Amino acid sequence: MPSPVALHDFDAVLFDLDGVLTTTRTVHAAAWKRTFDEYLDTWDAAHDTRTPRFDERTDYAAHVDGKTREEGVRDFLTSRGITIPPGTPDSPPDEESWAGLGHRKQLLVEDELRRNGVEAFPGSVAWVREVREAGKSTGVVSSSRNCAAVLEYAGIANLFDVRVDGETILELGLPGKPAPDAFLEGARRLGVDPRRTVVVEDALAGVAAGRAGGFGLVVGVDRDGHAEALAAHGADVVVADLGELLADPDEDVHRSGPRTHRLRDAARRIVAASTGTPPDPWRLVEHEFGPDHIEQTETLFALSNGYLGIRGALEEGAPTYRPATLLNGFHETWPIVYPEAAHGFATTGQTIVPVPDGTAVRLFVDEEPVTCENTDVRSFERALDMRRGVLERTVVFQLADGRRFRVRSERFVSFAQRHLACLRYEITALDRPGRLVVSSELLTPVDAVGEDLTLDPRQTRRLAGALVPGP
Repeated sequence: MPSPVALHDFDAVLFDLDGVLTTTRTVHAAAWKRTFDEYLDTWDAAHDTRTPRFDERTDYAAHVDGKTREEGVRDFLTSRGITIPPGTPDSPPDEESWAGLGHRKQLLVEDELRRNGVEAFPGSVAWVREVREAGKSTGVVSSSRNCAAVLEYAGIANLFDVRVDGETILELGLPGKPAPDAFLEGARRLGVDPRRTVVVEDALAGVAAGRAGGFGLVVGVDRDGHAEALAAHGADVVVADLGELLADPDEDVHRSGPRTHRLRDAARRIVAASTGTPPDPWRLVEHEFGPDHIEQTETLFALSNGYLGIRGALEEGAPTYRPATLLNGFHETWPIVYPEAAHGFATTGQTIVPVPDGTAVRLFVDEEPVTCENTDVRSFERALDMRRGVLERTVVFQLADGRRFRVRSERFVSFAQRHLACLRYEITALDRPGRLVVSSELLTPVDAVGEDLTLDPRQTRRLAGALVPGP
C-alpha cells in the first residue's frame, strides 16, 4: 500500500543500477542470452532435446534481473528443467555449474564494457542531482559485481554516498533480491530509517525486495512494458523514466495517473525544500531552459584554453544574445582622439573581434527548423564540467505533432592543442521517426565592431599595422 509519509519528508533514495541509472541492462541481457544459448546447444546435443532458448525480455525479467549471477543461472535452468551443481567462487568459466556459467557471462560483460563503455539515462541523472542538491542522501544497491566500474564508465560515481553491489553481497553473505537484505544494508550505511527511504527499481525481484524491506516508497521504472507486473510485485508508483519526475507541474494529471502526479509534486518539493551545496563543486548545472537569462548563460558556460575561447551559445542558434568564437590577440585597433593631447593619454584603443564561429548546428525535422525558441522544450539540462573542461547539454524537443527528439551535445577546447575545438552532436528519435537534416555551419560574425559595422575577415586589409574592414 502507498507510503503514509509524503516524499518531501524522506531522507534518502536507493537506486538500482542496470535499467534504472544506466543502459547496462541491454549489455547484461545480451551476455546472458549468448551464455545460455551456447550452453543449451551443448545440452540438447548431448540429451537429444530441444530446449527453448533464453528470451532477452521475458526470461531476463523473470529469472535473472536483480539477482546474483549464480542465482540467475540456477533459476533460469530450473525453468527449463535442468539441474547442475552450484560450483564454487573459483569455478572456471568452462565448468558446468552455476558459478561456471556465471563467470562465462561476466567475461562477456567485461569485454563489452571495455569496447563500448556505457551511458546513463539523462532523466535519471537529472533527478538524482536534484535530490542531492536538496540535501537528501543517495545510494546504489545492485547485484552486479561490475557496479563500481559501470558507475565510473558512466561518469556518475560521484552522485552516490554509498554502494552495495554484488561484491558486497558476496562478502557479507547476503541473499539476493527479492530478499530485502541488500537494500537494508544500504539504508544502514546511510544511517537512515527504511521507512523514510525511497527504493527505485526496474526489476520485479527488486520491487519485491523494496516492499519486503518495509521501505516507505517503492518506485518502479518500466522500460519493457511490464507496468502491471511491477505494481503487482509492490511498486507504489510506476514511471517510464525518472525524467518524468521533472515534468511540467501543469501537466494533465489524468494522462499519467494521480499517484504519479503526486510523486512529481513531491519530487519538486524535495528540490524546493533545501538549497544545500551541490555534491560536485566542479560542475555548473542548468536544470531548466531559461530564455530570459541567455545573456548570462552564454558567459557562464563559455570555454577557453587561454588562446581560443567560445561563448556558451546554443548550437541551434536561437535564442541567442552574442555567440562568438574569440582568439587571444585578434582585435581591431582604432585611434583615440582627445580635444587636447596630454602626456600619458592612450592614443590607440583595442576591441576584441570574433572570428568565424564553427559551433553552429542547424537542425531540421521534415524541413522545419528546430530550436529552443520555436519548439516545445520538454526537458533540458546543461552542465559545465570544470574538472574535464567539457560543456554538456541534453534537451528533449517535442514537435507540434507530438514526436519527441533528444539532442545531446558536448564541446571542449583543447589544452593539448590550443588551436583545436571539438563538438559532438547526437540526435535520437524517442518515439516516431522523422526526416532529419543536420547542417554544421561556419558563421561569419555580424556587427562585430559597433552597431552598424559588419566585419568580414575575407574583406579586411592591413593599414598602418591595424586590421580594419576593407571597402
